[in-house]
Amino acid sequence: MKKTQILSEGYTKVVYDTDDPEVTVIEFKDTVTAFRNIKRATIKGKGRLTCRVSSLIMGYLNSKGLKTHFVKEDGDNGQVCLKVRVIPVRIIMRNAAAGSIVRTFGIPAGTALKHPVVEMTYKNNDLDNPIINRDHADALGIATYQETEAMIETSRKVNSLLCELFASIGVQLVDFKIEFGYTADGTMVITDEISPDTCRFRNMSDGRQMDRDRYRYDQGDIIDTYQELTNRLEKAL
Repeated sequence: MKKTQILSEGYTKVVYDTDDPEVTVIEFKDTVTAFRNIKRATIKGKGRLTCRVSSLIMGYLNSKGLKTHFVKEDGDNGQVCLKVRVIPVRIIMRNAAAGSIVRTFGIPAGTALKHPVVEMTYKNNDLDNPIINRDHADALGIATYQETEAMIETSRKVNSLLCELFASIGVQLVDFKIEFGYTADGTMVITDEISPDTCRFRNMSDGRQMDRDRYRYDQGDIIDTYQELTNRLEKAL
């Protein structure tokens, strides 16, 4: 299998086409961003760690019967993944208050929620990825009711599995983003990444953040923290 051309490139990843029509290669960059790319930096080794964490999590979900696009790791910062048609909806699962929900509802960061909260956004950077509901998605032709129902149901299962996994290594899963797409045979799978760039993690023993918010709010070097999270996951899995 050989990379042939760039299919897409975002702030933190590059997706390559390959000579295998069923797979792509995704390479994780050393770029870290915040505040809709207003703040950004290049931090050596960051791509390797986000790739590793996402590979571990995606592999774990595959082993639990939740289908993802992940096939295998490719070098230090790459993944071989199934080629998918992306559904332009992002599901956000929240277990505790952080980020926009704090600003919107005026509740203290870290407040435990009575039950997990599901949010949906329309994946469109030009529109700042607005929050939508299932009626919006269906009426605007973004995703059908059946698709959003399936995505939400799967996201709840992912949340349950990952909360248990991370609790076993002393980490609270505060919230995370998850995306979906269709493979060539029409199977809906989890796609993109699940990593400290797309999740919020808190160390249970001292409340220390173990995610991109460390960079966002100038709380110190993210590499040591990302490596610590990686080490704990590797031992657990």
